[in-house]
Amino acid sequence: MTDPSNLVANAIQASSKDGEVLVKTRRSDAEALLEVTDQGYGISEEDREKIFQPFFSTKKQGTGLGLANVKRIVEAQGGKVAFHANKNKGTTFVITVPLDRQKQ
Repeated sequence: MTDPSNLVANAIQASSKDGEVLVKTRRSDAEALLEVTDQGYGISEEDREKIFQPFFSTKKQGTGLGLANVKRIVEAQGGKVAFHANKNKGTTFVITVPLDRQKQ
């Protein structure tokens, strides 16, 4: 996958069989927000600086392009991607996109 749905696929893969993936959306006057939270293993401190770099992956079968593409697509729309990770307690990715690109 090469679009923001990659975050949902990653969350599913990171979670246990009984784990939950939570997807939230919100809208304000100026922006739309998408949050994807998993109950997986989190992101280690040493990997946090590298996760958006092309070809970096912690998966055996990963290409390392998913998160790099998500970031590229979101930023092309004037948005931002951030994450909050706690090792062994899951990760939340947050995408924020402006609703009115003419005001940028």
